Amino acid sequence: TGMPDRKVMEQLILSLARNPDFAATHALLGKVLLKQNSVVEAAKTLERAVALRPDHVQAHISLANAYRRLGRSEDASKEFRIVRELNEQERKGRPTLRYHRGER
Repeated sequence: TGMPDRKVMEQLILSLARNPDFAATHALLGKVLLKQNSVVEAAKTLERAVALRPDHVQAHISLANAYRRLGRSEDASKEFRIVRELNEQERKGRPTLRYHRGER
């Protein structure tokens, strides 16, 4: 912990300054924030990630974990349900993004 995470966070923040709509960067930053126990900030960052890419499974998993740590068990359960749905859609070979947005 400590120095490597801080360097990673600096790089992620710089990356988001250049491309604020890149969901994967938000997801990774949220994961680092969770690791550093900045759970409220992590949840906000992960919410942005899933808003940008509703099919980003890892972001939903991290968000569920953030919600669980915040005592938001109903929100955590909802995120885990989304993960199951996305995994099921992927297993069936369907395009998860279009499905999740309701654009069947």
